[in-house]
Amino acid sequence: MNERCYRVWDFPVRAFHWLLLAAVLTAIVSANTNQMDLHLWAGHSILGLLIFRLLWGFLGSPTARFGHFVRSPLATLRYLREARRQPATLHIGHNPLGAWSVLALLTLLAIQVGTGLFADDEILTQGPLARHIDEGLRQTLTGLHKLNIAVLVGLIGLHVLAIALYKIIRKQDLLGPMIIGTACVPADTPVDGAENGPTPWGRFLLALAIAIGVTAGVWLH
Repeated sequence: MNERCYRVWDFPVRAFHWLLLAAVLTAIVSANTNQMDLHLWAGHSILGLLIFRLLWGFLGSPTARFGHFVRSPLATLRYLREARRQPATLHIGHNPLGAWSVLALLTLLAIQVGTGLFADDEILTQGPLARHIDEGLRQTLTGLHKLNIAVLVGLIGLHVLAIALYKIIRKQDLLGPMIIGTACVPADTPVDGAENGPTPWGRFLLALAIAIGVTAGVWLH
C-alpha cells in the first residue's frame, strides 16, 4: 500500500506533551503517597510547562499555535456530524474536537497549579504563595485544589479513551505522531491542512527562558 508521510508536530510540542504527562503522574502519585516535597517539585514543573505552552501557542511552529487549531463551536459540531459518515481524515495538527479537549486540559491544569500555589494542608505543606492571602481564601483554594483533581483525572481518562477509539474505530494513530512528529497514512487518505513548518528555535529559547525564569521566581519566592 502506498503511503505518504506528513510533518505534524515539532519537537517542543512533543517534549512538552511527554514531560507534562510525567509531571502530572508524579504530582498525583506523590500526593497520594504523602511525598509532599516531590509533589511541590512536580507542581512547579507543571507551572513551567504550562507557561511555556502558552507562549509556544503564539510563538511556535504552525500546528502549535492556538490560532491554527482552535475552531469555533459550530465548526466542531459540523466536524462531529461529518465524521460519522465520511472516511477518516488526517488533520495536520489537532482536529476540531481534539482542540477543545486540549484547551480544557490546559485550563484544568492551570486551575490545579494556580490553586496549588496558595493551598495549605494545615499540617506540613503550604503552597509558595499561601502566606500572602488570608486563611479563609486559603481554605477555599485548598478545597478547589482537591476537587479539581477529580475532574482533571476524569478528563485525562476521556482523552486516553478518545485516542484508543480513534485507533480502533477510525484506524487513525494519534499517538505515533506525538512520538516521532510525523503521520504516515495511505496515499488516498483525505488531508486537512498543510504540513507543519520548521521549528523557530530562537523563539523556542525565548519561551523556554521566560518559563524557567517565572517558575524559578515562584519557587524562590
